[in-house]
Amino acid sequence: MASANSIPQPWNRIPHCYLCDSPLRCLSYTGRGYTYYGHGIILHKDCPHIKLNVRSDVLTWHWERVLASVRLTPEWRKLFYDHVRSEDEVLELRRRRDWCKEQIRRINKIYQRGTISDNEYDALIAQSERELASLGQPEHLDTIHVPTYCENLLTIWEVATPKERRGWIVQFLRGAYCNCATDTWVLLEPHSAFQVLFREAGFPEPEPGRFDVKALGAGLRRPERKRKATPEQVAEIKRLRKEQGLSLRQLGKRFSISHERVRQLLNETG
Repeated sequence: MASANSIPQPWNRIPHCYLCDSPLRCLSYTGRGYTYYGHGIILHKDCPHIKLNVRSDVLTWHWERVLASVRLTPEWRKLFYDHVRSEDEVLELRRRRDWCKEQIRRINKIYQRGTISDNEYDALIAQSERELASLGQPEHLDTIHVPTYCENLLTIWEVATPKERRGWIVQFLRGAYCNCATDTWVLLEPHSAFQVLFREAGFPEPEPGRFDVKALGAGLRRPERKRKATPEQVAEIKRLRKEQGLSLRQLGKRFSISHERVRQLLNETG
């Protein structure tokens, strides 16, 4: 099974509990494409959500609803296109870089034959090297498929790579606060440059720079949520654990709940 550190984690170091402001850290990876976040640094021990975990995929679904609500004005679309190269543009830049390198190779070959003078050689090499430098380094020529028309931020998010999504979240959000009981966002705090987009989208702003997005999380829930254990089942779990020494996974499989939930039940009931 892959570890949590080996997969893209767009929300790493981003979520905070909206009740106690404690940062949530990645606790485990399920192997199903999402991670669990929980209270890493506990700022308030009496927080009622201290033992709850948040699923990253539900947070992402909520985030996508937010992005779909943020419309891009013509000015913002132009700003985006000015900073993102299309695939065709990147290919053209690479072609021009290859041409400059070939030109430098030919100049060196001609100079070695004695066809041009030292001054002519220096001038030609300097001109070619300046043009090559102006085209940027190959590792900086990242490509992203840009839709012809970006109506909202979701259009861009959907075509971004996991690495690009992570970088975008870090640049976009200053803070993010979620409800650990529902796996959804409560308040989002974008950096000042992006706050105007949230205001134009009509999100409530209970505090300056913080926007209430709870309404867009309505109806979102964890898929295939395991059913809760009844008091009778909890008693039976404790008995089997004590008398037969069954493992957490064995108990979880027998009662159709996760082994993490079994651990929680045993800790809660002593």
